[in-house]
Amino acid sequence: MRCIHNNNELHELTLEELQTFSALVSEDIFKFLTIEQMIQRRKSHGGTAAENVAAAVDAAEKQPET
Repeated sequence: MRCIHNNNELHELTLEELQTFSALVSEDIFKFLTIEQMIQRRKSHGGTAAENVAAAVDAAEKQPET
């Protein structure tokens, strides 16, 4: 709720702010909060992960033109 209320994204929080959610959070959290990582994690159907996009393009290219 803090991010929503303050109009922040997770990667904009400081390490200290993130640690208020869990003492297990460490500096390495930021490598998981990059835009690239957030996109790649979307692997469910219709997600934005690179392999999903490539599969969608491949499927579209195989469709007959109308």
